[in-house]
This record gives sequence, C-alpha cells and structure tokens, in this order.
Amino acid sequence: GSTNGICRGLRYLENLKDKRIFDILSKSVPFLKMDEKSHWHYAGFKGGSEPGVLVMNYLLKSKSGELGCLSLSWNNKKNNLNTWIYFDLIKKLLTFSEKLI
Repeated sequence: GSTNGICRGLRYLENLKDKRIFDILSKSVPFLKMDEKSHWHYAGFKGGSEPGVLVMNYLLKSKSGELGCLSLSWNNKKNNLNTWIYFDLIKKLLTFSEKLI
C-alpha cells in the first residue's frame, strides 16, 4: 500500500480503541526511546522488508493528545539498499516530528 493508505489504516486501528492492538504495535518501536522525558505518550510500529524493499510505519500520539503517522518506504530492486542512510533519515524525521506534533 501507499504511505497514505498505511497511515489511514493505522488511524483506523487507533479509532478502534482496542488496547490489544496498541500493546502489539508498541512492543518494538525502533529508534524511539519511550520514557518520562519522551515527547510521545504512545508510539506504535509496523515495518517490513524483502530484498530491495524496506518499510517503516509509526503511529505516534503526543502527550498533548495529537495523533500522527510517519510512514516511509524505500524500493530499489536493482541495487542494494543503503540501510545506514535510511535509518539515519528515520531517526532525523522522528526527532523533527516532535516539533510538528
């Protein structure tokens, strides 16, 4: 699916208000540290990969109650993906998103 479609799907799950879904999505959230200093009240994650494809999707809720989604995908079936660049970009976008939400 597209990044917009994935975010719509994450919002749909959020609207269900099912604690089990939140628990599952929050088990492993790469590149975010959730503690008392965190900007986020909640962070959920769903990702996936296969050769030439890497996808990372975050459902984020700020302590003030604002809901956001960050969805990134990288597809390149002809060349190896540079995960260092991709992961660095994710880390920077997560830091920047704290200022947006």
